[in-house]
Amino acid sequence: MKVAKYENRYGDKILFSELSANKVKMSGYGPWYRYGWCNDYAEAYQVYTSHCNALTEPDYLYLVEDMDENKLRPRTYQEFVYEVENNEEYRSYLGLVRTDMSRINMFDPSGGPYVELGTNIGRYFDDGIDRIVEEITFHEDSVELVITAERKKNKQISKYEQSRTKH
Repeated sequence: MKVAKYENRYGDKILFSELSANKVKMSGYGPWYRYGWCNDYAEAYQVYTSHCNALTEPDYLYLVEDMDENKLRPRTYQEFVYEVENNEEYRSYLGLVRTDMSRINMFDPSGGPYVELGTNIGRYFDDGIDRIVEEITFHEDSVELVITAERKKNKQISKYEQSRTKH
């Protein structure tokens, strides 16, 4: 199995060790770190859709024009999440957003590297293969990263990132 090394800005030597084709162990970070959980918008979205279904006349704040169907429709779940996070008019739904403490979505050791769901950790290996983080499991002395099984060639990384990655 492959091992990649990364030295963060505090000199910690982070190791990314492949455990299998779809699991990587991250270790070597110092005692200071933070992690976070995913937001669950299900309850907020349910209230939003019930409000949309109760409308007797179109309220363009809550509906979008669907060009494919040429009609007004409620926002999709993904559109709704985007609006709640980015649109002041949707902030009233924030009180209904819950934290899903069963799923970690980011891990950030002091000095880096910051890793979240969707991060391509393939840049730390010099084999040019993408390794997209799908799941993060926290252990006392390491973090286990479940990566996508489908592995593709990654994009060119900057000279700065290359200089920060030790192999």
